[in-house]
Amino acid sequence: MLSRSPYFFRLRPPLLPLFLRHNSTQGHNDAIIKMLIENREKERKKPAGDDQKLRAFDKAIAVLKSLDFPIRSESDALKLMRLGDSSEQGKEESADEQISTKETDKPTSAPQSDSARVIEVREGTKRIVLNELQSVPGLGPYTARNLFEAGCTSASELHRSKFQQLLTARQKILVAYYTHLRQPVHRKEIETINDFIRIQLPSDFQTELVGSYRRNFPFSSEIDLIVLHPSFNVAPFPPPPEKILQFPRKGRAEKVYGIYAQKQFGSKSPLLTTVIPTLKVQGLIAREVKMSGGDKWDGIVRVPELGADGQLESLESRVNAIKRKEGKYRRLTINLVPWGCRGPALLALTGDMEFVRQVHDRADKLGLFLDGNGLWRWHGNENFDGATPLKRRRGRPPSDAKTDDESRGKWELITQGSEKDILAELGMAYVEPSKRNYSYLLSKVTNGRLPKLYGSVVRKKWMEGPQ
Repeated sequence: MLSRSPYFFRLRPPLLPLFLRHNSTQGHNDAIIKMLIENREKERKKPAGDDQKLRAFDKAIAVLKSLDFPIRSESDALKLMRLGDSSEQGKEESADEQISTKETDKPTSAPQSDSARVIEVREGTKRIVLNELQSVPGLGPYTARNLFEAGCTSASELHRSKFQQLLTARQKILVAYYTHLRQPVHRKEIETINDFIRIQLPSDFQTELVGSYRRNFPFSSEIDLIVLHPSFNVAPFPPPPEKILQFPRKGRAEKVYGIYAQKQFGSKSPLLTTVIPTLKVQGLIAREVKMSGGDKWDGIVRVPELGADGQLESLESRVNAIKRKEGKYRRLTINLVPWGCRGPALLALTGDMEFVRQVHDRADKLGLFLDGNGLWRWHGNENFDGATPLKRRRGRPPSDAKTDDESRGKWELITQGSEKDILAELGMAYVEPSKRNYSYLLSKVTNGRLPKLYGSVVRKKWMEGPQ
């Protein structure tokens, strides 16, 4: 891997041996690390600084800091430089380095501990590369591992055709905008995009920012927005309890909202008919990443800019800037929420994940079910024998016929009210969005519970038991 970072680590004799001798009398690689930091700072201060060089410096410094042993010889450094280099150029350079260092390495045979150190360095380097690749939106452990095995040692190499072949269409879009998406999205940018959307959409649409913005974070990794329209007011019932996936007790839940949303809205969805077409025409949307069932859109948008006169740039300027890939680009997720489900949607989409997990856990203990459309209670059919009704092969079913799900029982909607209403129904005190973060909850957690969020109301409910 490091052989692809020639700007800092390829110190040739006599400079490299000098640093290595000096390093042997200090802590683990302190001299080399100090030198790299100084050279990185010089590169950063250049008017035309190279981002690739800076990333290479950062990577080398991280590798050296991860070692718990010193680099004692030029041979050690050269071995480290050749790690992960599978390109033809890298092989040729490695061969040249082997020839140039053969004489110095010949008199002394490498002790067995050296090979153990090299293996340790290899594993440490692999972890660093995999972590960097997985930091790219859309790249998971499986893809990152495939890329590494194919010779990819940096996110900056993902544009190469040999690595593009290993990516899906969705991943290619995210990689194309990686340098933009890796930047934090500041609150001002989020507000600018939200204001632009409000101006462009008809007045009967409503928007609200959720996610980390609503939790009052100074910046976010992406923009989360909910859109409401009076014509979209159908909240689908959850499936029967035995078909419902439990909210995971540990780890990450990929989908918090809309897991069970119906997809029959199709072309009737205001998101498909109005929102997305309008934002494309008005020069906000650069690329679409994914559309899910007519009620969720994920894509890349360009942050609108102000002209020299302080006014919003023209439509022509916005469209041309997207064609030339000029300006700042951010990732935007839009959830179309049923008109009457603002409260449960805000609770589900504001986060953070740990807070939502605790709320779902509380609902589960009370025998209830909570999703982005409301709080529900299941009433099973005592006469249901578990048999699946025979399917009719031809013709329409009679109007009084019940589906399999309906014959099992029915859902009772307890509330689609505000966040306060839902939390009160669960016996939980209202938590301000700015306090719904993991660090805050950790200070309140005792044995997996949140006692300070529960007041006398929850103790009373526990004593009374589920109704």
